[in-house]
Amino acid sequence: MGQAVKAAHLSGLHKYYVGAALFRKNRLIALGWNIRKTHPLCPTSKSQHAEFNVMVGLAKEDIKGSTLYVARVGRGGRIRMSRPCKDCENFLSMLGLGKIFYTNRQGLLEELIL
Repeated sequence: MGQAVKAAHLSGLHKYYVGAALFRKNRLIALGWNIRKTHPLCPTSKSQHAEFNVMVGLAKEDIKGSTLYVARVGRGGRIRMSRPCKDCENFLSMLGLGKIFYTNRQGLLEELIL
């Protein structure tokens, strides 16, 4: 989760600092964060979400079976709820990830079961 929190601090969006970290066998593969940009494959209209951004440019074999961590950091550095939106859940369900974790309202990790 620490890497996802670091990635969240790279976000240029002022309201939602969200980061994602993808690991395969305890090795960091990629970081992503939400950015103010749209993409044809990302159905959100105002931003490209961290869950999508972390996957850009990766091969299917790198993604399949890997573990994704998603974290949101609020003002003052407090860990906030970062459960992926329905569009991101649909996107992630197609990738064959091993596990997906996100931060909850208490700042703890919860597993997303798709």
